[in-house]
Amino acid sequence: MTFYPMLDTPTTRYSVQPGTGFLDEGYLKATGSQHESVDFNAITGGDTDLGDPVYVVEGGTVRAAFWHKGIGGIVLIEHPDGSEAHYWHLRDIHVRKGSYLNAGDLIGQVGKGGRGQWYAHLHFGVRKKAGQLAADHWPSTHIKDPVKCAAFIREHYHEPLAWLEARNAKKRIDDLQAQRGEPTRVLMNEQEITGQLVQVHGNGFTIDARTNPVRIYTNDPDVGSIPATPQKAP
Repeated sequence: MTFYPMLDTPTTRYSVQPGTGFLDEGYLKATGSQHESVDFNAITGGDTDLGDPVYVVEGGTVRAAFWHKGIGGIVLIEHPDGSEAHYWHLRDIHVRKGSYLNAGDLIGQVGKGGRGQWYAHLHFGVRKKAGQLAADHWPSTHIKDPVKCAAFIREHYHEPLAWLEARNAKKRIDDLQAQRGEPTRVLMNEQEITGQLVQVHGNGFTIDARTNPVRIYTNDPDVGSIPATPQKAP
């Protein structure tokens, strides 16, 4: 089964806003760069999705998981077909390089970039062949001509929404719950958190009590300084 990287809940929906799509002309006009991915946002806009969960779209092995001073948290996952999904701007990272993850596992939470410089969003893309490009590769840095850059992107990247749709990717948290089972009752400090995603920033871990089994995720201590709370712009 395949999932979208951000899953709609009864109270929150996500979409790719105009100007943030794959090879989006609006993005090129606004930034001067070609966009090799798509940006997922809550439809409520602004920073309303800061800290929202990001999921593994399809089972695979974590090829990279680290903090980048500009991009923020970066995770790359290689899939059995040789493709490679990348997740950028994460605030928290809950996976370890070399681990195998199943579709729907929690990767981390949405962030604002390494310096808190953007509105919160998830930058999600799919490279056609894993290991060919650096984890932080941004094509427009290396290819200044926008036409040649777009050609490079079409050669090396899938269109992310088409890639998800071809796999009949599920969009709702209900779909994940249906696969893994209804939540079991969970208490934390004598308060019930059944069916919730709870972040404990002071200790740097997250409890996902929305599915069965309940899962606890911690920021990986082996990948450097991963912040458990939003970073403020200098």
